[in-house]
Amino acid sequence: MDSPPSTTPSWRRISPSIDPRFEVIRHLNCPGNCNVGIRLVRDTITDRICIEKRCSHCDIEDGSVAREINALERLKGRPEIVEIISSLLLKDRRGQSKGSIFMEYGNKGSLGDLIRVYGNRAPSNDVHIPELFIWKVIWALANAILVCQYGPTPESSFTEAVNTPIWNMIYHRDITPDNVLLISPAEDMELYPRVVLADFGVCVTEDDVQKGVCIPGQNPEFEPPETINALSAASDIWQIGASIYCLMAEAAEPYSSYNSTTGTFPLSNSGYSSALANIVAWCTKLEPKERPTCRDLVSEISKRRTELDGILAEEPLLEALAEAPQLSECAES
Repeated sequence: MDSPPSTTPSWRRISPSIDPRFEVIRHLNCPGNCNVGIRLVRDTITDRICIEKRCSHCDIEDGSVAREINALERLKGRPEIVEIISSLLLKDRRGQSKGSIFMEYGNKGSLGDLIRVYGNRAPSNDVHIPELFIWKVIWALANAILVCQYGPTPESSFTEAVNTPIWNMIYHRDITPDNVLLISPAEDMELYPRVVLADFGVCVTEDDVQKGVCIPGQNPEFEPPETINALSAASDIWQIGASIYCLMAEAAEPYSSYNSTTGTFPLSNSGYSSALANIVAWCTKLEPKERPTCRDLVSEISKRRTELDGILAEEPLLEALAEAPQLSECAES
């Protein structure tokens, strides 16, 4: 099928990708935190549809982009971490830094999209995000943070040999519903999409913290309560709990419901199991030392999921986004 003619004025046409390997299809959103635009592109080598995250001069120069690329390369191969496909950083003729990171595409949207879909449903449609799916989400996020803290094979950290290099922990610092992508499952029979943690744009490593590297700011709506620019494993755990609360409450952000004095969310009448509510309450304790470690969290989730196996209903999700568009259906914007 021939592509439809573009009605976009020539002065607004999309510029080509920084890397000629990738063919630009269309914009996905406006410039935002840690990027100057997200675009849907096609890898001309593999014909795969993926994402181009365009990086600003400032983010390249302050090291944020290099930290993101390094983290994604170190975590490559884990199904709960967004896959990096390629990256390219260079200088233009004026000496300005520019670059792009190419990653897999969340063709089913994000958790943020899903929350908005459920929040905008008709009042007569009394459906909520299925608990079975929420358990899948918290399991994926807990394992994502486990590999960030202990490496792509975290089980080896329990019996680490004396001469094995110590893993330089990665703190994500931006775990929000909009940064958790949903991707079509590998098997058609699977009920729910794959859940993938993305956007490592403000991540830092333990080495960065020890060296006093200038740390980029966080999303204020998901900042842990203990401090501005929180830098600890416990801070990522709090953001997991806050994101799961947003799924349960179908809320865009957590602080409108969070009691910052007691460190609690209103979970007693959530309509979900006490097991799920208790895990969220544990993750979002006011004091970081009272929250679970990522190992404890993975263990607890595994135990509770086993107990609930066969009890929770297998309910389909309302669709957040359609599949990735065919090339012939895409127009420049």
